[in-house]
Amino acid sequence: MNRETPKSEGKTEKIDLSMLSNMNREVSEILKNRKNDADDCSVKKRRHRLTFEQQRILEAEFQKQPNWSRPGLLKKLSERLGLSKGKIYKWNWDRKKKELIGRTTSTHEPETEPLKFPFKVTQMKR
Repeated sequence: MNRETPKSEGKTEKIDLSMLSNMNREVSEILKNRKNDADDCSVKKRRHRLTFEQQRILEAEFQKQPNWSRPGLLKKLSERLGLSKGKIYKWNWDRKKKELIGRTTSTHEPETEPLKFPFKVTQMKR
């Protein structure tokens, strides 16, 4: 199919549309290759959340023994839960810190008095 396009001097030029469709195919192929190249690059990984069952098992082990220094415990948990030893170690580390923070914040009284407003708060009339 041919289409006429205006030229600068008032003359028209015929363009072969099959040539444009070939060009479109080539451009889309180039873009596909770029996308595949981008997939190979280091892309930021999404955060992996533990399932409820994994959390329950880790929490139960933590309640039994918070210090996971027993030989083979990390390996056993890693095989059982399908997680890396590093993830399990990190979960235990974070859980210990969470417990430590919970203990320190619950024993402290607030050091400052509640905020006092220098004005009287009233209801707005509508």
